[in-house]
Amino acid sequence: MGIVFQVIYVGLSFINNAKGLAVNRHTGFSVFVFNETTYIPPSSMGEMVFVHDPSSCPKQVMNETVNRVTRGIVLFNSKNPPLETSCVGYAPLFATIEICEVMVFGCKSQHYGENCSLCPVNCKNNECDAFDGSCKYGCREQFIHEYAEVLYIAVCVDGYYGYNCELMFGNCKTGTICNNTTGICPEGCLYRWGGLHCDVCDSGFYGINCTERCGHCKTGTDCHIITGICQEGCDDHWSGSQCNDCKDGYYGPDCEHVCGKCSLLASCNKVTGICPTGCQKQWNGSKCNGKSYWNNVIFALMAFMSLIVRVLVENVCLGRFVIGQRASVLKDVKGIGQVLNGIIIERESSNTGQGVKNI
Repeated sequence: MGIVFQVIYVGLSFINNAKGLAVNRHTGFSVFVFNETTYIPPSSMGEMVFVHDPSSCPKQVMNETVNRVTRGIVLFNSKNPPLETSCVGYAPLFATIEICEVMVFGCKSQHYGENCSLCPVNCKNNECDAFDGSCKYGCREQFIHEYAEVLYIAVCVDGYYGYNCELMFGNCKTGTICNNTTGICPEGCLYRWGGLHCDVCDSGFYGINCTERCGHCKTGTDCHIITGICQEGCDDHWSGSQCNDCKDGYYGPDCEHVCGKCSLLASCNKVTGICPTGCQKQWNGSKCNGKSYWNNVIFALMAFMSLIVRVLVENVCLGRFVIGQRASVLKDVKGIGQVLNGIIIERESSNTGQGVKNI
C-alpha cells in the first residue's frame, strides 16, 4: 500500500467455479501485515493477523479483522506440510491464491473508529486500537505516570465508554446501560440488535437501525447486515439477491404452491397463482390447474366425426357402401347421386362408368 494505514478489517472475495469447490483450494490460508517493502511471508519481519482453521471450509466472501497500523497486507497459502481437511477440492500438491477482490477498510494512521477520530495524544506514536481508541501500542513516556494515576479515577458518564469516553454505548436492552469501561451491555441487547456492544444487526436482520428482515437465505446462513443480500444463495422455491421473490413456477406467501399449466410456458403470478397468458390445451380455471372435461369430450367427438367422414368419403368415392354390412359394388344403377362434403358422385350405369364433378 505504501502509505501507513490504520486497517480495521479486510474483505476477501475468492474466485470460485460452477461446483463451488475452487475456494476450498485456499483451506488453511493466512493473512500477514508488514511495513518493510522487502518482506516475504512468512518471515518474522511481518505479523500474522489471521489463519484459516482447516476444520471448516473457507467461504467465497470473507471479512477478517486486522486492527493493525501497517504499510502492507499479504495473503499467504502453503501446503507444506499438507493439511488434514475434509474440504472437497483441497489440493495438497500445489498452493494457489485465486482472488477476485480485496477490500481494505480503515482510516489514516493515528485515527480510529467509524468516523476515523484522532487517536488520544497520550498514546505512543499517537497510534491506538482501530475500534475503541485505546493505547494498544503503549503510552507516550510523559503520559505513563499521569495515566497510571488517573486510570482508575476517571469514570465515563452514563451512555459513554472507552479511554476518552468518546464511544457511545450500543442498543442495550430497554432500561439498561452499558458498562462505562468496556461498553458491554450487561442485560443483553434490544430486539434486532446483537454483538458484544449491541451495535450490529442480530441474525436475520439488516439495514439502518436493523429494521429490515432478511429474506429466505439458504438454511443456516444470514444475509449481509448492510445490503440484505443472501451471499450463500436461497432456500428452495425462492430467488432474487435478497431471496424474497418466488422462483419461476411457484407462488403463494411461502412460495409453496406450484403454478398450473399456463400457456406459452409462462410462469403464473407469484402472489395469486393466476396464469396471465391463459391455459394450455385441456386445462382450465384462472390458475390452469383443472382439467377441462367438456373440452376433452368435444375433442374426442371431433376426432371421431373426422374419422367417420374420412371413411364415408373413401367408400362413396370408390362406389361402396359400408353401413351395417360388408361393402358391395353398385351395379347397373342409373342416376344415382350422392352429395358429400361438396362433391356430387354420379353413376350413369355399370357400362358407362362413373363421373365425379365438384360443386
